[in-house]
Amino acid sequence: MNYHIDRSKWQKPSYGGHYDERATEYEGIRCKCQRCEVSFVFEPEEQKRQFESLGRFPFWVPGLCASCQSEWEKIGPKLKRFEAAWQNKKLEASDQDELKEWLKLIEQSTSYRKKDYGSRANMLRKLLSN
Repeated sequence: MNYHIDRSKWQKPSYGGHYDERATEYEGIRCKCQRCEVSFVFEPEEQKRQFESLGRFPFWVPGLCASCQSEWEKIGPKLKRFEAAWQNKKLEASDQDELKEWLKLIEQSTSYRKKDYGSRANMLRKLLSN
């Protein structure tokens, strides 16, 4: 199936990213997962959705394959919940089991290359060693 490029729906219609002004249809773009290093194709249908519906810039490509992205979508929200609990003082240094779980998630997250949690991990290690 062919997926027509509608530049009027792009965040920045004047910037083509992977596509010059003569391109009329999306084409598969070969990518490499930053986590597991598997090669995968950023499919035309998904590009249309990302660029025209979700508003991503047309130079964006996914950094994770579908499998790793699915795993990240399970870990990412948990990290955000721990961070919010810490910021709102609902999680304290005395909550050792919770802190261990949070640190474990942070350590897992480094392979996804989404965000650097280094300073948070160091803080947790220090709290857990006391």
